[in-house]
Amino acid sequence: MLARPRLPALLVAMTPTLACAMALLMPLAAEAESIGCGAELTVSSRVKDGQVVVSVLLATPAPAPVVWAVMTDYGHATQFIRHLTRSEAVRTTDNTLLVTQTGRVTWGPFKADVTTEYHVQLKPAELRLSGQLRQGDVKDMWLQAQLRTSGDRTELVYQNGITPAIWMPLSLAEPMLTKRAEESFVDLANEVARRAHTCDR
Repeated sequence: MLARPRLPALLVAMTPTLACAMALLMPLAAEAESIGCGAELTVSSRVKDGQVVVSVLLATPAPAPVVWAVMTDYGHATQFIRHLTRSEAVRTTDNTLLVTQTGRVTWGPFKADVTTEYHVQLKPAELRLSGQLRQGDVKDMWLQAQLRTSGDRTELVYQNGITPAIWMPLSLAEPMLTKRAEESFVDLANEVARRAHTCDR
Protein backbone atom coordinates (compact mmCIF):
# COMPACT_ATOMS: atom_id res chain seq x y z
CA MET A 1 0.00 0.00 0.00
CA LEU A 2 1.31 3.44 -0.90
CA ALA A 3 2.03 5.81 1.97
CA ARG A 4 -0.53 8.56 2.63
CA PRO A 5 0.67 12.11 1.97
CA ARG A 6 1.98 13.99 4.97
CA LEU A 7 -0.31 16.93 5.61
CA PRO A 8 -0.44 19.66 8.22
CA ALA A 9 -3.00 18.98 10.93
CA LEU A 10 -4.76 22.20 9.94
CA LEU A 11 -5.65 20.75 6.54
CA VAL A 12 -6.94 17.48 7.96
CA ALA A 13 -9.28 19.37 10.28
CA MET A 14 -10.19 22.07 7.73
CA THR A 15 -13.93 22.65 7.36
CA PRO A 16 -15.58 22.97 3.91
CA THR A 17 -16.31 26.65 4.65
CA LEU A 18 -12.65 27.39 5.31
CA ALA A 19 -11.61 25.34 2.29
CA CYS A 20 -13.96 27.34 0.07
CA ALA A 21 -12.56 30.61 1.41
CA MET A 22 -8.99 29.44 0.77
CA ALA A 23 -9.89 28.39 -2.77
CA LEU A 24 -11.27 31.86 -3.48
CA LEU A 25 -8.19 33.56 -2.08
CA MET A 26 -5.59 31.51 -3.93
CA PRO A 27 -4.66 32.04 -7.60
CA LEU A 28 -6.09 28.75 -8.85
CA ALA A 29 -8.49 29.93 -11.57
CA ALA A 30 -7.99 28.22 -14.90
CA GLU A 31 -6.86 31.33 -16.72
CA ALA A 32 -4.82 30.04 -19.64
CA GLU A 33 -1.04 30.21 -19.41
CA SER A 34 0.88 31.52 -22.36
CA ILE A 35 1.46 28.73 -24.86
CA GLY A 36 3.37 29.41 -28.05
CA CYS A 37 4.34 27.81 -31.34
CA GLY A 38 0.80 27.70 -32.71
CA ALA A 39 -0.74 25.53 -29.99
CA GLU A 40 -4.10 26.25 -28.38
CA LEU A 41 -5.28 24.91 -25.01
CA THR A 42 -8.73 24.80 -23.39
CA VAL A 43 -9.27 23.41 -19.88
CA SER A 44 -12.57 23.08 -18.04
CA SER A 45 -13.89 21.16 -15.04
CA ARG A 46 -17.05 20.07 -13.30
CA VAL A 47 -18.04 18.15 -10.19
CA LYS A 48 -20.24 15.10 -10.67
CA ASP A 49 -21.17 12.50 -8.06
CA GLY A 50 -18.38 13.53 -5.71
CA GLN A 51 -15.74 13.45 -8.44
CA VAL A 52 -13.82 16.24 -10.17
CA VAL A 53 -13.81 15.73 -13.93
CA VAL A 54 -11.28 17.81 -15.86
CA SER A 55 -11.59 18.10 -19.64
CA VAL A 56 -8.74 19.25 -21.88
CA LEU A 57 -8.52 20.08 -25.57
CA LEU A 58 -5.03 20.71 -26.93
CA ALA A 59 -4.60 21.63 -30.59
CA THR A 60 -1.09 21.73 -32.04
CA PRO A 61 0.53 21.93 -35.47
CA ALA A 62 2.77 18.98 -34.51
CA PRO A 63 2.10 15.62 -36.21
CA ALA A 64 0.10 13.01 -34.29
CA PRO A 65 3.00 10.53 -33.89
CA VAL A 66 5.03 13.15 -32.03
CA VAL A 67 2.12 14.03 -29.73
CA TRP A 68 1.54 10.33 -29.04
CA ALA A 69 5.21 9.79 -28.26
CA VAL A 70 5.23 12.63 -25.73
CA MET A 71 1.94 11.78 -24.01
CA THR A 72 3.03 8.14 -23.50
CA ASP A 73 6.62 8.95 -22.45
CA TYR A 74 6.00 8.21 -18.77
CA GLY A 75 9.62 7.27 -18.18
CA HIS A 76 10.84 10.80 -18.94
CA ALA A 77 7.81 12.81 -17.83
CA THR A 78 9.62 14.36 -14.86
CA GLN A 79 11.92 16.08 -17.35
CA PHE A 80 9.12 18.17 -18.88
CA ILE A 81 6.10 18.13 -16.51
CA ARG A 82 6.88 20.65 -13.79
CA HIS A 83 4.95 19.13 -10.87
CA LEU A 84 6.10 15.52 -11.26
CA THR A 85 8.88 14.36 -8.97
CA ARG A 86 8.59 10.68 -9.94
CA SER A 87 7.25 8.91 -13.02
CA GLU A 88 7.89 5.25 -13.81
CA ALA A 89 6.22 2.79 -16.15
CA VAL A 90 6.45 -1.00 -16.25
CA ARG A 91 5.08 -2.78 -19.32
CA THR A 92 2.85 -5.65 -18.17
CA THR A 93 1.65 -6.66 -21.65
CA ASP A 94 2.39 -5.35 -25.14
CA ASN A 95 -0.11 -2.51 -24.75
CA THR A 96 -0.59 -2.27 -20.99
CA LEU A 97 1.53 -0.24 -18.58
CA LEU A 98 1.63 0.03 -14.80
CA VAL A 99 2.46 3.69 -14.14
CA THR A 100 3.57 5.11 -10.80
CA GLN A 101 3.75 8.87 -10.43
CA THR A 102 4.32 11.30 -7.59
CA GLY A 103 3.35 14.93 -7.94
CA ARG A 104 3.83 17.91 -5.66
CA VAL A 105 0.56 19.54 -4.62
CA THR A 106 0.74 23.08 -3.26
CA TRP A 107 -1.89 25.49 -2.06
CA GLY A 108 -0.95 28.59 -0.12
CA PRO A 109 1.88 27.72 2.28
CA PHE A 110 1.00 24.00 2.34
CA LYS A 111 2.67 21.28 0.28
CA ALA A 112 2.15 17.55 -0.07
CA ASP A 113 3.41 14.76 -2.33
CA VAL A 114 0.59 12.71 -3.85
CA THR A 115 1.37 9.31 -5.36
CA THR A 116 -0.85 7.32 -7.71
CA GLU A 117 -0.34 3.93 -9.30
CA TYR A 118 -2.55 3.16 -12.29
CA HIS A 119 -2.95 0.85 -15.24
CA VAL A 120 -2.77 2.39 -18.72
CA GLN A 121 -4.26 0.60 -21.71
CA LEU A 122 -2.65 1.75 -24.97
CA LYS A 123 -4.37 1.50 -28.35
CA PRO A 124 -1.70 2.92 -30.66
CA ALA A 125 -3.53 1.97 -33.88
CA GLU A 126 -6.41 4.19 -32.73
CA LEU A 127 -4.17 6.80 -31.06
CA ARG A 128 -6.19 6.28 -27.89
CA LEU A 129 -5.44 5.35 -24.28
CA SER A 130 -7.29 4.90 -21.02
CA GLY A 131 -6.24 4.51 -17.41
CA GLN A 132 -7.66 3.31 -14.09
CA LEU A 133 -6.33 3.73 -10.56
CA ARG A 134 -4.80 0.67 -8.89
CA GLN A 135 -3.86 2.33 -5.60
CA GLY A 136 -2.71 5.67 -4.29
CA ASP A 137 -3.45 8.81 -2.33
CA VAL A 138 -6.83 9.45 -3.97
CA LYS A 139 -10.03 7.43 -3.62
CA ASP A 140 -10.51 6.86 -7.33
CA MET A 141 -9.08 8.04 -10.64
CA TRP A 142 -9.63 7.34 -14.32
CA LEU A 143 -8.40 8.96 -17.51
CA GLN A 144 -8.93 8.73 -21.24
CA ALA A 145 -7.21 10.42 -24.16
CA GLN A 146 -7.79 10.43 -27.90
CA LEU A 147 -5.78 11.99 -30.72
CA ARG A 148 -7.50 13.17 -33.87
CA THR A 149 -6.37 15.14 -36.89
CA SER A 150 -8.11 18.26 -38.16
CA GLY A 151 -6.55 19.67 -41.32
CA ASP A 152 -2.88 20.26 -40.60
CA ARG A 153 -3.39 20.16 -36.82
CA THR A 154 -3.47 17.43 -34.20
CA GLU A 155 -6.05 17.60 -31.42
CA LEU A 156 -5.61 15.85 -28.09
CA VAL A 157 -8.92 15.30 -26.29
CA TYR A 158 -8.39 14.31 -22.66
CA GLN A 159 -10.56 13.68 -19.61
CA ASN A 160 -9.50 12.85 -16.07
CA GLY A 161 -11.83 12.01 -13.20
CA ILE A 162 -10.54 12.13 -9.63
CA THR A 163 -12.30 11.40 -6.36
CA PRO A 164 -10.13 13.18 -3.77
CA ALA A 165 -9.11 11.70 -0.45
CA ILE A 166 -11.05 12.79 2.62
CA TRP A 167 -8.49 15.48 3.46
CA MET A 168 -9.21 17.32 0.18
CA PRO A 169 -12.71 18.88 0.01
CA LEU A 170 -14.20 19.25 -3.48
CA SER A 171 -14.41 23.03 -3.10
CA LEU A 172 -10.61 23.11 -2.98
CA ALA A 173 -9.89 20.10 -5.19
CA GLU A 174 -11.72 21.33 -8.29
CA PRO A 175 -9.83 24.63 -8.85
CA MET A 176 -6.52 23.04 -7.82
CA LEU A 177 -6.88 20.08 -10.20
CA THR A 178 -8.02 22.37 -13.02
CA LYS A 179 -4.99 24.60 -12.58
CA ARG A 180 -2.72 21.55 -12.32
CA ALA A 181 -4.08 20.16 -15.60
CA GLU A 182 -3.58 23.49 -17.34
CA GLU A 183 0.03 23.73 -16.23
CA SER A 184 0.77 20.10 -17.10
CA PHE A 185 -0.65 20.40 -20.61
CA VAL A 186 1.23 23.64 -21.23
CA ASP A 187 4.37 21.69 -20.32
CA LEU A 188 3.34 18.79 -22.57
CA ALA A 189 2.59 21.16 -25.48
CA ASN A 190 5.97 22.81 -25.10
CA GLU A 191 7.71 19.41 -25.14
CA VAL A 192 5.74 18.46 -28.25
CA ALA A 193 6.83 21.71 -29.91
CA ARG A 194 10.45 21.06 -28.95
CA ARG A 195 10.46 17.54 -30.43
CA ALA A 196 8.50 18.51 -33.54
CA HIS A 197 10.47 21.74 -34.07
CA THR A 198 7.20 23.62 -34.63
CA CYS A 199 8.75 26.78 -33.17
CA ASP A 200 11.27 26.77 -36.03
CA ARG A 201 8.60 26.92 -38.73
